[in-house]
Amino acid sequence: MWKIIEPAKSRGRHPYDLCECECGTRKEVARTNINRGSISCGCKSSRATAKTRFTTHGKSRTTIHSVWKHLRQRCDNPKDAAYDDYGARGITYDPRWAVFENFLADMGEAPEGMTIDRIDNDGNYSKENCRWATKKEQANNRRLRKNSRYFTYDGETLTATQWAIKLGLNRSILYRRRAIGWDDPKIITTPVKVRAHKPNPLSGTELPVR
Repeated sequence: MWKIIEPAKSRGRHPYDLCECECGTRKEVARTNINRGSISCGCKSSRATAKTRFTTHGKSRTTIHSVWKHLRQRCDNPKDAAYDDYGARGITYDPRWAVFENFLADMGEAPEGMTIDRIDNDGNYSKENCRWATKKEQANNRRLRKNSRYFTYDGETLTATQWAIKLGLNRSILYRRRAIGWDDPKIITTPVKVRAHKPNPLSGTELPVR
């Protein structure tokens, strides 16, 4: 990176040359140093150090990094288009996943054609609740998610899972009631009918011979 401009005065027994580095710095450099391989004024070393400092995982423009960045945005950023369906609903992510390397270690690289999907739509982003899913699998999950939005009754708004726990019933009942057009008060307050089992007329008897 040195270009010798002209010889400079000798200092003792060592001759010096006036040199210009590629970065534009001019400096008197001992000829012995140039012969030994002094390649720059120090800027090359500084650039290498800066590159190391600012290059961490080296995946800033990869698919997996984009997935990580967007899942955090939809949970943290009220200005994100998807925030209402995530952060506003209380959906967040494992604190470990605030660091990209931890997310990558837990989920691995994104398989081609798949995106991250939460198994429980009311749950958070975590290793236990996330998987890589195809578009078809995600579409099925989105249909479930549409039916698992909040239910409101008597001033209280909860998810289907939360209401199911509170009422002591299967949340699929809530989904079915909403799917047929019931309003929330009717969905929450209508008791579940228990079907009576008709006695088997052949119980305790031998089957008829034909």
